Amino acid sequence: MTTYEIIKSLCQDKGIAVTALEKEIGFGRGSIGKLRNGSTSGERLQKIADYFGVTVDYLMTGDENSKHDNA
Repeated sequence: MTTYEIIKSLCQDKGIAVTALEKEIGFGRGSIGKLRNGSTSGERLQKIADYFGVTVDYLMTGDENSKHDNA
C-alpha cells in the first residue's frame, strides 16, 4: 500500500473524503493526491498523522504496530 492509499483508507474509516481532510487540516485541494508521486514534506505527513492519531511511520508503511505509538 502506498502512503496515499493508507491515507485514503483512514479517510474511509472516518467517513470523510480526502478533499474534506485537505480542507480540515488547511491543505490546498489536491495536495494529498501529490503523495501518489511521493512528493510531500515531513511536516505535512505529521499534520495528517496527528489528525488521525497515528504515526508518520504508519502512514508510510501501514504497519499496525505503528498505528497508535504517538497516542
